[in-house]
Amino acid sequence: AEPVLFETFADEFIKKHSEINKRPASVRSDKNSLAHLKPYLKNRYLTSIGPELVEGYKAMRKKELYRKKPVTPASINRELALLKTIMGKAVEWKRIAVNPIAGKAVRKFKEEEQEMRFLTTDEARRLVSAATGVLKPFLVVALNTGMRRNEILSLRWENIDIGQGEIVV
Repeated sequence: AEPVLFETFADEFIKKHSEINKRPASVRSDKNSLAHLKPYLKNRYLTSIGPELVEGYKAMRKKELYRKKPVTPASINRELALLKTIMGKAVEWKRIAVNPIAGKAVRKFKEEEQEMRFLTTDEARRLVSAATGVLKPFLVVALNTGMRRNEILSLRWENIDIGQGEIVV
């Protein structure tokens, strides 16, 4: 196969894979991760990307700050997952012979488990009463259904049966 630069293939991956197969929020997430990966991998051919280079990326990202706080292991792990997926697609699309960072060649960071916290009934009431405009009905739906933001935003009238009190997600 002809040598391909990472940034060139990453753009092709977004157009031919992400934008076609993923939801808009996932595409945005991929583009955000690439905004961090591309500068580090600029002018690198896919065949030159290996475990040592990726470990260097992990070390660099771990030292960076985001809003005056260190970048979280979870954020770096999402970027690594995307990089592994891109390299896997490069193999699938016959741009490289093997994915040198597949499997356990590059390990993810351990992520701290975050404790799930739920609003109390009083907190939920105060939140809804403080909301104005279109935010208020949005919050009411979210609090009563547990639906995610994108699920609510992608609702269409054909998904809602007011008579039965049902929403089809």
